This record gives sequence, C-alpha cells and structure tokens, in this order.
Amino acid sequence: MHIRRHHLIEEAKAELDVTYEEVKRAENQLIALDLEYGEKISEVRRANGTRMPEKVEKLVAERESRKIHVDVASLYRLEKAALERFSILTAAFSSVCVHAEDEHAIEKIGYYVFRPKEFDTLPPHVKQAVGDFVQGLRAYTTEAASSDNDRMVREAWGVIEDTLRGFGRTI
Repeated sequence: MHIRRHHLIEEAKAELDVTYEEVKRAENQLIALDLEYGEKISEVRRANGTRMPEKVEKLVAERESRKIHVDVASLYRLEKAALERFSILTAAFSSVCVHAEDEHAIEKIGYYVFRPKEFDTLPPHVKQAVGDFVQGLRAYTTEAASSDNDRMVREAWGVIEDTLRGFGRTI
C-alpha cells in the first residue's frame, strides 16, 4: 500500500514557516533599532555629558516611535494562530493514521481538536464533518489522491475550523 501525504498539512506548515520568518524579521528589526539608537544615545552622552538630556529623550522617543511601526505583537498573534492550526491539523492527521478504525479516529480527533466536553455537545453536522474528514483523508492517503477525496478533506476541515473559530480559537 502506498501512503500519500495530503497537501493541507503542507499548507499549514508553510503558513507556520512564513509567520515564523516574519516574526524573526521583525525581531531583527527591533534589535537593529535598539543597536542603532543605543549607539546614537551613547554618542550624545559621550559628546555632551549629562548636559543634553532633551536630545537623549528625543532619540529615545524616536526609537520608540519607529519600534511601534514594526508591530511585532500582531506578528506574534499570527504566528500563534498558525502554530495552533498546524498543531491541531497534525493531531487530526495523526489520529487518522494511527487508528485503523474510523470510529476510534473520530473519537480521538474529537478529543484532541476540541476541548473537553465540546465534542459531546457539537451539532450533528460538525460530528459528521469529523467523520467525513476521517473517511476522506483515509481514502486520499491510501486509495486515491483524487480531487473528490481532496474536496471531502478540505470541506470537512473547513467545518471543523469554522466551529473552532466559533469557540473563539485563533486558527
């Protein structure tokens, strides 16, 4: 039997990689600003001693203004969402691969992806989506990487993600 990897998990990993790189770039910008302004402030202090505090304050304010424009906090939120999405997808994919019986995979996904007791209270269409996800992914990975199986996986996962977002998750 040939096992195929579904590209949904590859897309989630790529999204995580992109957000990681953006965070790293922003953090490097902040470090560069601190170094740049640290040198400027040191130069002012060396040249003028303590007689020029307003110039130092101006440089500090300028540095802080430029740091605000980097907006690393927003990037951290995006990275967290990408990490959560990748983590949840990985757990779901793993459940399908580890559990040969659909019922066990559905149960594990229900308890890995959703919080305790959430899965038990989900509407029937969401539970059906979890079942469709399991069947579609199993068919895609072991039978045929067809567009029908891909569509089943993606549509089912869309319902799952929408439900998680409805619970306030940032994925």
